[in-house]
Amino acid sequence: MKPVTCKILGFCLASAVTAVAWIVFWPRTVSIAAPPLLAPETVIAEAPWSNERIASSISAVERADSVETKLNAGTDLLQIPLAGVREFLERANLKKGDRLSLVAKILLIRWAADDGEAALQWAWKRFRSEGLWDEAFREIAPAWAAHNPAGLGKWALLVAEKLKPDSEEPRLAEVEAMELPAMDSSKLTEIANWLVTEDPRLAYQLVKRRGGFSSDDAKMPLALTSVAKVQEALTVFDDLKITDPTRLSGNEVHLYYLLTRWHELDPDDFNRSTYAGSIITNTVEKSAEAVERWKVLPASERADAASSLVASVIPKARGWRISAIAEAWAETDPDAAVRWLDSLPQENEISASAARISALSAHDLKATLDWADQLPVGETRQNSLVTAFDGWIKAHPGEHADRSGWPAARAQAWEELESLHTGK
Repeated sequence: MKPVTCKILGFCLASAVTAVAWIVFWPRTVSIAAPPLLAPETVIAEAPWSNERIASSISAVERADSVETKLNAGTDLLQIPLAGVREFLERANLKKGDRLSLVAKILLIRWAADDGEAALQWAWKRFRSEGLWDEAFREIAPAWAAHNPAGLGKWALLVAEKLKPDSEEPRLAEVEAMELPAMDSSKLTEIANWLVTEDPRLAYQLVKRRGGFSSDDAKMPLALTSVAKVQEALTVFDDLKITDPTRLSGNEVHLYYLLTRWHELDPDDFNRSTYAGSIITNTVEKSAEAVERWKVLPASERADAASSLVASVIPKARGWRISAIAEAWAETDPDAAVRWLDSLPQENEISASAARISALSAHDLKATLDWADQLPVGETRQNSLVTAFDGWIKAHPGEHADRSGWPAARAQAWEELESLHTGK
C-alpha cells in the first residue's frame, strides 16, 4: 500500500467537534459542497495485515484523545487492506451517539477508494434504518469521485435516469424494502459537485440528466480553474445557444454560468469565441463571491447593497441570491434580514417569502412557521413546512426540533419529515 507522505498529512483535518481526521486531495478555490474527505491511493499491500494488527489500529482510533493521536491512528487505519474492510465494519463500533463513529468513517472511505459502489450498497443496507445513511453517503461518494470518477458518474447517471420528476417521497416501509440506495435530486447535485473538478463533462452530464436548476448549480463553475475545464463542461451543451440573456430557460441557465466563468478566467479569450455577446458581462457577478463581499459591509450599507445585488443578476438567479443573502444575514441579525426581505419589490415576493422561511427557521422555528401559516394559499405556503425543515436541519444536523406548543397536524407532519430524513 502506498505510504502517506508528510505533504498529504498536512491536509488532514481534526476538529474538536467532530473528532475526525481525514486526508484531503482536492484543491479548490471555493467550497462547493461538503469538503471531499479521501483515503490515499492504494496498491497491493506488501504483506497481509493480521487480524490482531487491524483490531489494534481500530482500538487506537477509538482511544485517541488528541488531534495528533487521532491523526496518527486514522492514517494508520487508512492503510488496512481492502479484504479486511467489510469484516471489520461488521465488527467495529459504527456509532458515536447518533452519528457515525470515526472508525466507521475511516473504514467507509478506505472501502470507497477501491470499490465505491460496493461501499455505498453496503452502507445503504446497513444504515438506512438507523438515520445514518445520509452521513455515510457523504463519506463514501467524495472518495469514490476522487478515485474513480467515471465509475461514480456512470452509476449516478443510471440512478438519475430512474428518477421520476415531482414524485412523492417514499414511505419508510418502501425505503426499507429498496435494494438500491434512495437517491433524490439533491444527492445527485452533491455528486455532480464532487465530480466537477475530476471530470467536468461527466458532472454536467449528470446535471443535465437530473434536470432543473439548484442554487449549488450556480456555484459549480467556480470550481473550474481553467478555460480548458470550462470548455470541457460546455461540450455537454454543444447544441444550445443563448438568444436572450435576460430570459433564460432550461439548460440555458447552466450554459450562462459556464460562459460567465469563462469570461472571468480569460475575458480576451472569451471575446474571441463564438459565444461572445451571448451573456451580460458588465453587470453579472458570481453569486457566491458577491455575497461573500457583501458580508463584510457595515450594517448601515447592507440593505441597499443587498437590493443592488439582487437587481444585478438575471431573473433566473434572483431567487437563489435572495436566499443566500437572507441566510447569511440571519446568522448575525435576523430582524434586519426580515426587514430587508419585506422591502423587496413585489416581483420578488415569492422568492422573499421562501427565503424567509428557509433562513429564519434556523433561528426561530415556531415563529417562522406561524408566520408561514398566514401566507396566502399557494405553493409557498403549501411547501413552507418542508422549506423550514430543510433550513432547520441544515443549521442543526442531528438535532431534534422542540415541537412544544405546535398544532398537532404540524407536529405530526414534522415527525414524518424527520422519519424520512433519518430513515427511521
